[in-house]
Amino acid sequence: MVAKSDLGKFLYCSSLLEKRVAEAYEHIANLVNDKAIRCLLMYIAHDSLKHAEYFGSMAELLSHGISICIEDCAKVWGELWLNIVKDAENIRERTEIRVADLTP
Repeated sequence: MVAKSDLGKFLYCSSLLEKRVAEAYEHIANLVNDKAIRCLLMYIAHDSLKHAEYFGSMAELLSHGISICIEDCAKVWGELWLNIVKDAENIRERTEIRVADLTP
């Protein structure tokens, strides 16, 4: 069985991840010229922000007054968490983006 505090940490780190990803999507949306793509990216950003708020509320409920840092989140979630957060931060530093940059 998972302890409430461990689940709270997991949810708190999930909240941080969703918030960073939401900010990255919103940033991309503001840089893209295509209105349809901008609309879709803003929808994704708002949906991710909704997840961040929900996860944060659940974390607070399970682990009142939790104190955790980014390094702790990398331990809880693993390196993938840290890589996604770093990618989101790199995206937010971009000053230009083309639709072609969004395709694989």
